[in-house]
Amino acid sequence: MLRILLLSIALVLAAQACLGAEGPAVVEIPSLTPVHASEIIDRMMANQAVEYKNALVVGDLDISDLDRPIAQTVKITNSTFRDDITFDKSTFNKGVNLSGCTFLGNASFAEAQFEGDANFAATDFARPADFRVTRFDGLATFISAHFREGASFGYSQFAKLAIFAQCIFDGEAAFPNAQFNGDAIFLQSRIEGDGDFQLAQFSSLASFWNAHLGGEADFLNAELLGTANFGNATFVGNATFVGTHFAGNVVFREARFGKDAYFGLANFEGFSDFTASRFEGLAIFAVTKFADNARFLDSSFDGQLVLESARIYSMQLDGATFGPKATITLKDADFTRLMARWNAIKDRLVYDPAAYLALVKNYRNLEWRTDANDCYYRYRRLSQAQEELSFAKLNDLIAWQSCGYGVRPSYTIIWSVILIILFGFAYWGGNGIRKRRFGEEEAAEPRISLGDAMHFSAMTFTAQSPPKLYPVDLYRHVAMVQGLLGWFLLGLFVVVLSGALIR
Repeated sequence: MLRILLLSIALVLAAQACLGAEGPAVVEIPSLTPVHASEIIDRMMANQAVEYKNALVVGDLDISDLDRPIAQTVKITNSTFRDDITFDKSTFNKGVNLSGCTFLGNASFAEAQFEGDANFAATDFARPADFRVTRFDGLATFISAHFREGASFGYSQFAKLAIFAQCIFDGEAAFPNAQFNGDAIFLQSRIEGDGDFQLAQFSSLASFWNAHLGGEADFLNAELLGTANFGNATFVGNATFVGTHFAGNVVFREARFGKDAYFGLANFEGFSDFTASRFEGLAIFAVTKFADNARFLDSSFDGQLVLESARIYSMQLDGATFGPKATITLKDADFTRLMARWNAIKDRLVYDPAAYLALVKNYRNLEWRTDANDCYYRYRRLSQAQEELSFAKLNDLIAWQSCGYGVRPSYTIIWSVILIILFGFAYWGGNGIRKRRFGEEEAAEPRISLGDAMHFSAMTFTAQSPPKLYPVDLYRHVAMVQGLLGWFLLGLFVVVLSGALIR
């Protein structure tokens, strides 16, 4: 992270040095010195120095038909190309510096090869820029370049550092199948159209820190073999990382996904940080593999969080918030550690029996006993609600009411107290209890007190016979039923409490 921060600061300072305090400026044509394109071509063919500044290049500059490489350095800075420029299939043995130039016509560098450094800093492309299948063997600098109608870098190869920091793409930024062998820096870049990075390969650092992607961002099956930094990035359209391979650590801290985010089939081999990220649409991580810790601390989810069939080593959802319509799907997910408090997800979790039981096991492994019990209780309630009326469902109802499926010992205590009170009122109201006096029965004993009735009920419930009280007539059978219920509930309480203590 320190390396990324230092590199980011250095690149911003370099951009400011190239541009001055006011940023890129369009050069006014009247102040430029006219130069015909044929003059530049002649100097290239004669192997003469090509160096211009503040020039207005008139006419099409087309060197695609040259049958030999350009051996000398080409330096045309702060100039304007009024017409088309075509460097297709051209080879430049030394450096090319076109920094600060404005291209009013089409600019095509398709299949060109830059064996030295290529400097396009602060350039302005008024028409589409074509860099397809282009090779950059040296440093490729596009700091603060402005592509007004999009740019295509499909199948291009960057052997060393490629800098697109603070670039503006008014249209599409197309980098399908591009290969970045050095660091690729897109920090603070702004892509108003679609960003196409399908099957692109980033062998080293890929930095999109604070980037803005206004259209669809497509990294389908891309390979990010080094550290990937998307911190503070904004994805206005759908963000597609389906099948993307993140071999190193990846950072999406404080990123914003304005629509749906697709990470299905993605592979995160290193640490992944989504702390404080915001998912305003779907967050799809189906069949995704997290081999290391995945951190979603303080993230927010307005739509569905889909982790179906995901393989998760460790995921932290502490402090995560979920919108009113948000749901969580864990069907067929396999996770070792899922750190999300039950109270935070209980109303969002889509019912799946295996997922609930896996969560119960997860909470027990984390020693979050209350979360484990609450999750198991919810699982049994939902499972019971889906059962058809049967003897098994009757058993479930008894297990629910008597002991909360074995995780609510308080239910047993409450029912015990209720039964003691109910039977006590029954004994008292029916006058079904008599007192003994000196071992003799009193034939005409008046109604006993309510306190004596409650005492008899409690003693009978706990299988103890009060020495001075006894039931008469029908209430002898009532007392027998109460004793059986007492044995059942007291035994159930011991079993439930023992299970809780063992857990």
